[in-house]
Amino acid sequence: MKELLLERFSFLEKAGTDHTGHVYRPRRQNGILTDYPVFPGAEFLLTEYQGSHITVPQMPPGKLLLIHCCLEGRLEWTCSTKECVCLNPGDIALHMLDCCSLSEISLPMGFYRGITVLLDTETFSAHLPDALGEAGFSTEKLTAGLDAHKPVILLPVSETGHALFSMPDRTSKLCCEPYLQIKLQELLLLFCFQDLCVLPARPSCQTSVERTVRAVREKLVADLKSRPTIAELSKEFLINSSALKDGFKAVYGQPIAQYMKTCRIHRAASLLTSTDLSVKEIALAVGYESQSKFSAAFKEIMKVSPAKYRARVLMRDAKKPAETAIDL
Repeated sequence: MKELLLERFSFLEKAGTDHTGHVYRPRRQNGILTDYPVFPGAEFLLTEYQGSHITVPQMPPGKLLLIHCCLEGRLEWTCSTKECVCLNPGDIALHMLDCCSLSEISLPMGFYRGITVLLDTETFSAHLPDALGEAGFSTEKLTAGLDAHKPVILLPVSETGHALFSMPDRTSKLCCEPYLQIKLQELLLLFCFQDLCVLPARPSCQTSVERTVRAVREKLVADLKSRPTIAELSKEFLINSSALKDGFKAVYGQPIAQYMKTCRIHRAASLLTSTDLSVKEIALAVGYESQSKFSAAFKEIMKVSPAKYRARVLMRDAKKPAETAIDL
């Protein structure tokens, strides 16, 4: 079997193979990456992380192009121009690995779930699918807008990003590879139809406001039981209420209330599968005095009740890797 592109990243170790892909885990970090080779020089990764950051100790050699699509959570890193790149759900980012520092990646919401496409541009170009060639696609055109002054291209496509990767909960081995081959070509054609050199930059908040917003966020996530009001936070951090609300949404992509609801529910999901606490105890631990309101919020975000979520994850983890289903 030929070397997988993901094997070039020394901080990853192979954890097994399921019925459709190769499973990797980062050393000393809480995450899982499932690698699906789709063409020579092209691989799909389903990436899931828990924690505050991801550390990539050493970049692999070679001309690797990365395309990230954020499905859940938020991803932040500093590129070679010292600008902060932020991915919210639905956003897509494109960059060459050798011109973008990814040694430290932040997860402001404490979790991240997304799709990453790895392309070895030389190998993929030599085995370009006929449909892409007929459409006039080339890796040279795809990377033409990338340079030292603009190492990352952001495509804020909102629901399109989710639609690109909508997929049944269970996908058989027979249809998984053809499905991902189609999705990869669809994604590359999406970029092909964009003038990547003139994509607008994402607006960002002022540095002073951003520092304050991050301090507010640290306070909120440190104690999920507490529910301070906007007025109380504004008074404590000496910032106008409107500036706080607007700045928080600019930095984290969501209003404060929605962001904290998501953090609480994902923390609850972690507790459901890592502890023996009851649903009521977990609800209290993440700031819900009413178990019914907690269950409603949990189902709104996770699409399943807390009890069913716990049972489903525990059942899934009990299965052998060969029986694990792809879940995009």
